[in-house]
Amino acid sequence: MKKKLPRWSALAALGLIALALLIGLGIFLGTQDTEVEQLMEILAAGDPADAVWAFEKLKVVDCRDLDQFLPYLPSTRPTPLEHMVAMFDEPPFMGGASEPVEPFDLSRVAQFILSIRLTGGIAVDGDDPGPHLVSRWRKEIESSKNVQCRKLGFLEYWFGRHVFLQPRIVPPSRDTALARPAKDFDVEGLLEILRSGRIPEVMWALEVLELAPDDRLDLLLPQLGATEKIAVRFIGASGGRLEFYPDGRSLGGVLRFILWTRLGLEDPTVWTEDSPSPQALDALRAAWIAHRRRAG
Repeated sequence: MKKKLPRWSALAALGLIALALLIGLGIFLGTQDTEVEQLMEILAAGDPADAVWAFEKLKVVDCRDLDQFLPYLPSTRPTPLEHMVAMFDEPPFMGGASEPVEPFDLSRVAQFILSIRLTGGIAVDGDDPGPHLVSRWRKEIESSKNVQCRKLGFLEYWFGRHVFLQPRIVPPSRDTALARPAKDFDVEGLLEILRSGRIPEVMWALEVLELAPDDRLDLLLPQLGATEKIAVRFIGASGGRLEFYPDGRSLGGVLRFILWTRLGLEDPTVWTEDSPSPQALDALRAAWIAHRRRAG
């Protein structure tokens, strides 16, 4: 006759198995890249359009994840970013940094985001991304957490927020819905994204259009006078010039900027003005058509 194990022994065994599974799951999830880590890797991957999309996402990560920027403060890994811009609420204004010669590295990206989130200003030390930055910003994060962040729930407190909320970040270049219009430079599809109001995708579509071949940009000509507002908050022109639009920019103004940049024109009036004269629009169209004819 078989001897049965005491009931408490069976329960204890089941408890140990459940604990082992929980620990294993926690270790597995805990070793996955967090949202910040994935977005920073997309930034450093080198795709200019994906980079501007990731940067817009990074500006609005949860305040409890700001400490995940600390390991990047000493990093000199380059990114394609040439402009970094933020909007501030009190008082309402926009500010930014531009680096047309040498794009920003991960250290300066991390500093920019930490400064706009924690200080209400912009503080970027590009000359010495050393360990002192980690100490400085760790203190800023610790002093702000009690003020800015909600209290953690019980499970979040014990197991860490990143274990339970483990996002998988797919950049637009690998997103089925977005990759097709980018690959084919589908102007109609990209204009639809520009009108969507989703700032990361809007800035991504703008970057893709700026990289489009001339024959695709021909399709912008009928829209150069469009006055509808889109969620483009800034335009970075040549030479590091930044134009800010807190309430958004007209679709036509953005498209005129793209053609103006491609033509290498000097007078920016045709795209900086909200409502340029019909003569100015005709002159831009004529300059583009002449450019295309010269190119054969």
